[in-house]
Amino acid sequence: MVQMEKRKSIILLGPWGGNGGTNWDDGTYHGVREITIVYDRCIDSIRVVYDKNGKSIPVEKHGGLGGNRTAEIKLQSPEELLVTVSGPVVHRRSPVFRSLICRSNKWTFGPFGIEEGTPFTF
Repeated sequence: MVQMEKRKSIILLGPWGGNGGTNWDDGTYHGVREITIVYDRCIDSIRVVYDKNGKSIPVEKHGGLGGNRTAEIKLQSPEELLVTVSGPVVHRRSPVFRSLICRSNKWTFGPFGIEEGTPFTF
């Protein structure tokens, strides 16, 4: 019997977002522990706490200062894994995420924001 080796690869996506933003890359981690989403009529900012070797690694917030609603998603790491992020994006002068839905292997969180635009799924 031949055993196949599973290969992990990194996929680079984007950039997306409104005018005035900058590209960002938080690096490589073992998982996601928490996601904080600030939103109103679109996704204004995202902050992630990652897992690396069983330790929480918070990173800087990415995005703007607007939005008047906040959603905090806390995953039960390491048993609960983030499996997809989806939602709609609108294309104006630049692409803007209108809402986000985060799915783990146990729950669905969201939608956060307005469900309007072209759907995407990662």
